[in-house]
Amino acid sequence: MSVEGLCDVCEAAEGRYTCDRCGAFVCPKHWDADAHVCLECAEVAEDPDQPSGFKLDD
Repeated sequence: MSVEGLCDVCEAAEGRYTCDRCGAFVCPKHWDADAHVCLECAEVAEDPDQPSGFKLDD
């Protein structure tokens, strides 16, 4: 199955990855390849003031 479309973050570049946490379809610029999440989810995981219950694996 092929997925095509624009990045859900910038809405300009071609999306290539799907975030494992939120399901966003994102371009390489907005992708954290180590964590397999979009950069928005990666920022939430790194913010100690966010009660998201989400933590990236080390």
